[in-house]
Amino acid sequence: MKKSLLAFCCFLLLAAVAVYAQTPAQNVSPAKHPNLAKAQSDLTLAYQKIVDAQKANEYDLGGHADKAKQLIQEASDHLKQAALAANQTPDTKNPMGTSMNRPENTPEATVSSTKHGNLAKAQEYIQSAYTSIVDAQKANEYDMGGHAAKAKTVLEQAQKELKLAAEAASDKK
Repeated sequence: MKKSLLAFCCFLLLAAVAVYAQTPAQNVSPAKHPNLAKAQSDLTLAYQKIVDAQKANEYDLGGHADKAKQLIQEASDHLKQAALAANQTPDTKNPMGTSMNRPENTPEATVSSTKHGNLAKAQEYIQSAYTSIVDAQKANEYDMGGHAAKAKTVLEQAQKELKLAAEAASDKK
């Protein structure tokens, strides 16, 4: 009995470590880059909501949830690179300039919160992260080595994958 309980506890510990290891890194300093750090935090929350949605739908979301999680990981990596670039002298060859005056197209939330609560919440977190990236761009007056723009593009793709995941889940019901 003790051996099986110990084995079960070890299994739970390893499962928790595996899940934690897969979540996006939160490695941007909130003191130096509050907008980028908030964006990373929102992405971690979005990632967890996608995991919750996968569990609720028994992991069958047409592969789109996994793709969205990969895109969130990629966006988080770009945020770290953006922070590193912001620590350097701004690149005068690639300033944001007048493009900062154009209105930003925040990714649209397209998942019904009544039908797919976890996926809808993940989209909300992605929208919040996107807004934080825009705020970081404005605060730094340039695009941080192109990484902020890349992160935004990846988040737009993640939003589309979440919509497809919701559609796949609806088709299964």
